Amino acid sequence: MSSLTATVIIATLAIVCTFATMLWATVTLRQALREMSRASTRRDERHDAQIGVLLDRLSTIKWENYVALSSIRDSEEEGGFLTPEEQATEANVSPVVQVQESDRWGSLSRQRQLDHLSDTEQALLAEDFPDEGGRSN
Repeated sequence: MSSLTATVIIATLAIVCTFATMLWATVTLRQALREMSRASTRRDERHDAQIGVLLDRLSTIKWENYVALSSIRDSEEEGGFLTPEEQATEANVSPVVQVQESDRWGSLSRQRQLDHLSDTEQALLAEDFPDEGGRSN
């Protein structure tokens, strides 16, 4: 065999191997693309089914009841626990409120109240309410 014949045979084998490799790569790529397309189609069908179920649920909701329920959930509940920070801000914002005791102790509670009043306040009260002002010390 001459060197030219050996070169032609080697070149032919190289071209055949390259062609076979390209053919194998093309077939593999085509299969991968087909699988990706099938997976995408299945995902889209699954999402379409989920959206259909969601739309069915939304169409069966009684919206008046839903709005009423959400307004109940969103309303602030009375009572509960206030954090120390909330208590401090509430104490700074709201004025001090004093609760006056009822007259459940009769003259004893009135006498204690009169003891705490200054002389000027007692004189003003006596002018405004003459029948009750006579009970001073």
